[in-house]
Amino acid sequence: MPASTLVVGVLVLVVIVGLGWFRVAMKRKVADRNDRLSAERGAGRALDWLGTGLVLETDPQTATALVNTIATKTMSKQVGPTRWALMTGFEEHNASAAFVRTPNGEVALAAVTAPDQRGGPDGAAWLDFRDRVAKAARKAEITARQVDTGTFTQSVGPDGRPIWTSPAQPA
Repeated sequence: MPASTLVVGVLVLVVIVGLGWFRVAMKRKVADRNDRLSAERGAGRALDWLGTGLVLETDPQTATALVNTIATKTMSKQVGPTRWALMTGFEEHNASAAFVRTPNGEVALAAVTAPDQRGGPDGAAWLDFRDRVAKAARKAEITARQVDTGTFTQSVGPDGRPIWTSPAQPA
């Protein structure tokens, strides 16, 4: 076998291996970019969800009873007279909601804390809980309207893990 055939064979092998490596590297780069963009979009939506509370236009006792009913149905736990730990996973209650005072002075049911998910807030538990409370309020013929409760910021929870918290003050 001539030496030129061996050199051509080696070059073809190097090109094939190089193209395979290049393909894998480009796929990884595209996947990383898509993950980053998805996380940024998801964090923006979650911040919007989390910053939207629900004003229930009824007396405090009726509003609390309505929220307690939904908390029981969603396996959330009441952790204070007007505060609930929301179910975020199997046997996990990493988010919380409470009656808070909004920036314009109204009392609203709002998310108070939310777990961190890949550097952004996870607002799914609050969104589900808020929507269920609004639906129950409509059924009970209680007016419920959405209101801004402030933008969440990232901080460190008591266990040392990142957590997202609301600027709203308890009512």
